[in-house]
Amino acid sequence: MPPMIVEITDREAVAEIERRAAQTGRSVAEVVVEAVRPPLKPVRKRRHSIEEMLAAAEDLQQWYAAHHDPKDLRTPDEIVGYNEHGHFD
Repeated sequence: MPPMIVEITDREAVAEIERRAAQTGRSVAEVVVEAVRPPLKPVRKRRHSIEEMLAAAEDLQQWYAAHHDPKDLRTPDEIVGYNEHGHFD
């Protein structure tokens, strides 16, 4: 991919980028990439169709029905194993 020139006209943004670069010892380009990368991660995730999500939900329901013991009267917290402080014992 050829290089791209990006012009940032917001003075506050420029000052923040330069400040962060100076504090971290990174280049301005590295600081900008770090700032842009996290918001892009969700965009890159594969989007599933409604049919795929429904099929996955049905699979979970079938698994739960096959593994759930209706005689088990424990609460969800008791099953997971949390104590009264919200920790595992």
